[in-house]
Amino acid sequence: MERNGMKRTFEMCMAARPSALTAILAEERVAVDRIVHIKPARRVRLMQALREGVMGSTFYLGEVAAVEAVVEVEGIRGYALRVGEDPQDAVAAAAVLALCGADGNRSQRIGDRLVGEMKVVSELREQQGAAVARTRVRFEGGIVEAYSASDYTRDR
Repeated sequence: MERNGMKRTFEMCMAARPSALTAILAEERVAVDRIVHIKPARRVRLMQALREGVMGSTFYLGEVAAVEAVVEVEGIRGYALRVGEDPQDAVAAAAVLALCGADGNRSQRIGDRLVGEMKVVSELREQQGAAVARTRVRFEGGIVEAYSASDYTRDR
């Protein structure tokens, strides 16, 4: 797989729901006992970088909990760094990424599944945004807006 394609697959894998990653492993008939842990999954803290909307400069919001995993599936290594604190999520993501390196057909199948998963994730985010939008309150000519803590798309 070319570098840009692998980068996009990595990004989709990091954003996918854990249940989708587990389903991909099941569809590819990868048993949990065939996943070799090169390094035990470990919890880490990362600085969350965001881009400021006016000048475009980067600033650090604070620390984010994440889990890092390095596994091997069918002789191919996979690496994942997932936001959250569940080691199984990171192991599943690393295993899916390892499978993407196995052969072109498998990589294409997994990539197609991940594209479908991104559509589901996008729809869920839109639903969440719509639910938050319903919380707007008008008072004395002004607008007070409630917004999701994970919505960094607009200046506030």
